[in-house]
Amino acid sequence: MHCLQIICKLFSFAIISSTPDRRTDCIVELTFKELQKKDHQKVIAYAIQGMHFQLYVDNKILLQLYGRYFWYLELLHATQVLALYDGDTLAGVLVSDMYDEPKVHHSFSMSLFVKCIDFVQAHFFKDSVGIYDAINQKMLMCHKVTQ
Repeated sequence: MHCLQIICKLFSFAIISSTPDRRTDCIVELTFKELQKKDHQKVIAYAIQGMHFQLYVDNKILLQLYGRYFWYLELLHATQVLALYDGDTLAGVLVSDMYDEPKVHHSFSMSLFVKCIDFVQAHFFKDSVGIYDAINQKMLMCHKVTQ
């Protein structure tokens, strides 16, 4: 077991939250747990909203497919996945890809889905994907120079 996993299993977090009218305070206890399969759709929705995919895709079906693609891609590369829960309600997810650590998710169906979307992007949306990849490569090079 890795240090981060041990720390997260030993501690839960208490956050004091005030209501807008400030008359009452409540304590919310957040705990790191294993991500429940039922919450994958919530993570996909968080990704779509948080990364503003709707600015690039108008179609709701394509938006859901791309959100799923993004989540599956992250899961397949992840060496650690930690979910933060308020009771049984998902509050957030921490996904990391650490060097020299084994991947935690191995799924044929997820891998096949990602490969299919990669194929479609490479053959039908080559220009838009190329711009995105070029910008990411430039940012990566800048990051490597500053380290």
